[in-house]
Amino acid sequence: RDVERSRGLGDVYKRQDHTFFEQEVKQFGNFFLAGDLAETYFRRGDYRQAERYFRIAVDKYPRRLDTLINYSAFLVETRRPAQALALLRRAAPLLKTRQERGRWHGNKGIALQRMGRRKEALVHFRKAVLYLPRQAKSWSNLGGALGELRLYKESEKVLMRGLLLDPDSIDLRMNLARTYIGMNESGRALSILKGIPHNVLKKAPALMKWKVRAERKKKSLPGFSPGDSRAAERGQKGNRK
Repeated sequence: RDVERSRGLGDVYKRQDHTFFEQEVKQFGNFFLAGDLAETYFRRGDYRQAERYFRIAVDKYPRRLDTLINYSAFLVETRRPAQALALLRRAAPLLKTRQERGRWHGNKGIALQRMGRRKEALVHFRKAVLYLPRQAKSWSNLGGALGELRLYKESEKVLMRGLLLDPDSIDLRMNLARTYIGMNESGRALSILKGIPHNVLKKAPALMKWKVRAERKKKSLPGFSPGDSRAAERGQKGNRK
């Protein structure tokens, strides 16, 4: 699932890496930017430093909404959904815009889902789509959640709508493959997975394992030739262009 991060100053200055924020926060004590510094560490994969500066930011500016949303995303990513929910409850009274509400519902849905509360999560994913109908990741999260609840037809419809917004979205395509697997549409699932780079697909071990098994099964069928597979792959690549 894709957690939501609020667009703070970190997005404005991201091309300058986090040097600007390090200087402002560490040298000049400008703790208003501590949350943005934490977000840059989060993006770089330095979770220890991200944690440190998210805590400073929340302590110094407990009502800064973008920090609360970004910290909740960090907590979900680091497998602490219960703490993320607590932070989102603090953020709820600060919500004003549709974008803020959409991000809030998206993160709450993911946190609930990580805790196994799938039906509750689905409610929030539906609301996230209502607030952010033009954001592909909202449709991906909703479609994935529907698939996990075995509501495959609705899941397919939702994911296809998301792909109209972002045809190259890996998350949407992987969720659609999962849905087709659930629908026993092996050919359609395999066609999608063949178009996903190996280094990306290997991060989803269950899908990778299914793809390997499906390809072996296909090759064992009477009348199969290696040229059939290569032609199919060329067709998938052409469709992506």
